[in-house]
Amino acid sequence: MAEHLDDESPVTSSRFADRVTALRDAEIRQTALNCFNENGCFKTDLDQVAKLVGVGKGTVYRHYGSKQLLLEATLDTGMGKLGEICETLSKAHADNPRRAFELTVHAMVDMNMRNDPASPATLSRLLCGCRWGGTKLSASTLTDAFSKCVRKWQTAGVLRSDADPTWIASTVMALVNAPDVTMPSQTLEPAVHEGLVEAVVTRILAIVSQVFAAEAA
Repeated sequence: MAEHLDDESPVTSSRFADRVTALRDAEIRQTALNCFNENGCFKTDLDQVAKLVGVGKGTVYRHYGSKQLLLEATLDTGMGKLGEICETLSKAHADNPRRAFELTVHAMVDMNMRNDPASPATLSRLLCGCRWGGTKLSASTLTDAFSKCVRKWQTAGVLRSDADPTWIASTVMALVNAPDVTMPSQTLEPAVHEGLVEAVVTRILAIVSQVFAAEAA
C-alpha cells in the first residue's frame, strides 16, 4: 500500500519551506522598494531593510548576496506592479482603448504625485541606481516596458501606427516624470490632489494629441 504523506513528510515540509521562503522574499522586496522610495538608493542599506522586515541581516543576505542584487530585484518588483496596473486598465476598458490610454496616463501621474513606490518616477530613480552600481540595464528599460502598451493602442487604432512606439512611450514617460508631476501632493486634500492630477493629465494629452489616430482624436 502506498504510504500517505502527512504534515511531517519530507515533501510536505519542503513545500512549506518553499512557500515561507517565497513569502519572505516578497516581503523583503516590497520593504526594500518602500525604503528606496522614501530614502533613495544610496541612503538605504540591508540593515535597514532587515530591521523593517523583522529579520536578521543574514536572512536578507541569504536571499540577496548584496545591496546591488536587492536593488535589481526591487526594480523588477516595481516594474511588475506598474505593469499589472497598466494591464488591468487595458483589460477593464478593452471596449474603449482610448479611455484605457487616458486612464493609464492618469494612473501614472497619480502614482507620481502620491509618491507611490511603484510610480514611474521611483522606478526611474531605481534604474539610475542600478546603472550607477554597475548593472548592465538598457537606458530605456522603463520605456521599453511601456512600449508594449503603446503597441496595443496602435493596433486598436488609438495611436498612429506610423509613429515609432518607443518614441511615443519615451515622450509620454518624460511628460509623466516632469518635475511638477513628481512633486508628491499626498498632504493635500483629496479633491485638490485630484484637481492637480486632472490638470496635468489634460496637459499631457494635449501635448501628445498629434500621435492620436484620426479616428481616435
